[in-house]
Amino acid sequence: MRKFIQIFILVLVLAIFLPRFIEVLFKAPRQNANVSHSEVHDEFMVQASKNKEIFYFKGKDENLSLEEYLDSLPFSFYTYLITNNRFPYDEWKDANAIKANSQKFAIKPDAFNQKYPPIFTIFESNPKYLRLGYNEFAITSNKFELIFTDLNTLKKDENLSKTFTNSLLNLGFDFPVRAHFTNPSTKKPFDEGVFLKDSKSELFHLKIKNNAPVAKKTDIKNVDFMLISENERREFYGAVIDRSGVSLVSYDDYKLINLPSKHYGPTTDRLELTITPLSKSMSIKKQNEVHAYHFDEKYNVLKSFEYEFNQPNRAEMIKKAILPFEISLADSYDYKFKITNFSLNSLWLNLALFVLAFFIFRKKSLVKPIFALLFGIYGFLAVLAV
Repeated sequence: MRKFIQIFILVLVLAIFLPRFIEVLFKAPRQNANVSHSEVHDEFMVQASKNKEIFYFKGKDENLSLEEYLDSLPFSFYTYLITNNRFPYDEWKDANAIKANSQKFAIKPDAFNQKYPPIFTIFESNPKYLRLGYNEFAITSNKFELIFTDLNTLKKDENLSKTFTNSLLNLGFDFPVRAHFTNPSTKKPFDEGVFLKDSKSELFHLKIKNNAPVAKKTDIKNVDFMLISENERREFYGAVIDRSGVSLVSYDDYKLINLPSKHYGPTTDRLELTITPLSKSMSIKKQNEVHAYHFDEKYNVLKSFEYEFNQPNRAEMIKKAILPFEISLADSYDYKFKITNFSLNSLWLNLALFVLAFFIFRKKSLVKPIFALLFGIYGFLAVLAV
C-alpha cells in the first residue's frame, strides 16, 4: 500500500512539472498584438511583434512604417505629433483638452481572479483642499453592520459605524456584505466611494460627503466583479461583469450600457476600453487573437475586427497528444491547484502504455499497469520509478 501511495504522489508531481518541461523544451517564438482604432483612417491599426521584431499594419495586410503608425493614432501619440507639428486636428492641438476628453481603462484577468480581503476604505468626496487624502479608518463588516476602525487607536468608531450602517439599512441593505468594489487610490481626480453587494446580491453605492454618508440603491444585481474608474468625463462609474457579460455603469441613474461580450472570458482575457475626443473603441485580447470594436456615441458597434497573432505551437500539440491532463495553480498568488486540459487524444497512448506496463510487471504486480491506464504517461513513469 505504501508503494502505491508513493506512485500516486509521483503522478501528481509529474502532472505539475512535465507540462512545464514540455513548454520550455518546445518553446514557440513569442508573439503579441495590440489593436487600436484610427480616427484618421476609420480603420483598425495593428501593432504586432514576433521574436522582438515589431510590425505595423492598417487592417490585416497593409504594412506601415513606425511614423505612419504614429500618424494614424494622433490621440495616442499627441505629445510627439503636436511637438513635431504633425497633429491632424487643429481644434484639438491642446494636450490638456485631449486629457480632459479621454479615458482609458483595462480589466485584467488578475484583477478578476484575485480574492480581495474583506477590508476597505473610502475617501471624503468633497475634500477641503480639493485633493484626496487618506482616511484614518478602515472598514469591515459582520452579519449586522459596517465596522469603522480608527487606525490610530485600532478601536471601533461607534458613531461612524452606526451612521453608515443605518444609511444602508434604510435603503433595504441586507447584511452581511458579500463583496465590495472600490478604487483605493488617492491618485485620481475624485472619489466615488464603494459599491457593496449585499446578501441578496443587490448592489448599493456608498460615499462620504462632508463627513456624512451618501447611500443609494442601484437596480443592478448578481454582479461578479466591478472595476471603478473615476474620470473627469463622468460618463460612467466603471464596468461590471455578470453572467451576461460586461457593461458600463452609467452616471444616468446607474443604467447599464452593454458592451459586446461574445468573445470575452474574464478569467483569461484582457478587456481594454479607449475613449478619445473623436472615438470610442474596445479590444478583447485573448491568448491567440484580438477582437476589436468601434462604437458610436451610445456604444452601438459600428465596426468590428479580428486579428489572429499566434497559431497553436508544438508544445501545445505535444501536450494534447501525450498528456491526459495537467495540474496548474488556480491562482498566481495562492497555492491552490486545479486539474485542467483533459485530452481524449491521449487515450490511445494510455492503452499502449497499459499493455507495455502489463508485460513489464505481469510477474510482479497486476496493479501497476492500472496506473498507466488511468494516468497515462504520468502513471507509466511513476511505476517505472517506484
